[in-house]
Amino acid sequence: LPIFEFSEVLDAAISEDGTSTIPNYSFITNPQRISADFATLKSLSGQRTIHAIVDQKLFANVDQDEVREIASGIERKHGVDIRLVGVPNSVGGILAALPASAQAVYVSTLPRLVPAERKKLFEALSKRGLLNFSLVGLPDVRLGAIAGLAPDSADAVAKRAALNAPQILLGVNTNALPVYLPVEDQLTINLASCELSGWFPDYETFLTASFIGERPFDRGERLTLEKAMGLAREGNIDVKIQALQ
Repeated sequence: LPIFEFSEVLDAAISEDGTSTIPNYSFITNPQRISADFATLKSLSGQRTIHAIVDQKLFANVDQDEVREIASGIERKHGVDIRLVGVPNSVGGILAALPASAQAVYVSTLPRLVPAERKKLFEALSKRGLLNFSLVGLPDVRLGAIAGLAPDSADAVAKRAALNAPQILLGVNTNALPVYLPVEDQLTINLASCELSGWFPDYETFLTASFIGERPFDRGERLTLEKAMGLAREGNIDVKIQALQ
């Protein structure tokens, strides 16, 4: 039976050949998902301390030492301080669980939170001025998360599962099935949520990221090449000096 896991937390269960080492257990993972997310969130926010919210029921049923070891590895690699926050299955409870000092929030899958509630959560986080970044990526950015790095890989996961399932039924051992599902990361930012939070991406991010949502600024007057050259000439100090000579 194929099991889906969208982070690198199961790296210990992956063989050198990229297959599952657990008998009768296969999963699909995106390599380095969480690590890349934390690096990007630190870059966007300029914050070393990142509060990562996880479902408290799931958090209570995992190996705490293993989770802490994974978090410590990411902290050392990217120079961040990860504060894991177990949260209940309600928007109000999640907001109450976050300390007043929080500025950058990493939102995990939170599987018990339905899309309508996820939308409310992202809106509430943005209104509170918190730069929120989603592990889920693009689907959550569409719901209102400020940013996410993961693409919408639902179709790719479905295809991989559709290929794996009949092979398992035909008797193919799960340790022969590949678990990695490499996808190309693309930082996506919701501009409407940026406006709500008061946070705006820097120049470099504007050049490289993809954007959805309403523009949080006026388009202004259209800049033609002729006008651009004129502005450059007016601002050129050498031209002004020559004109005074």
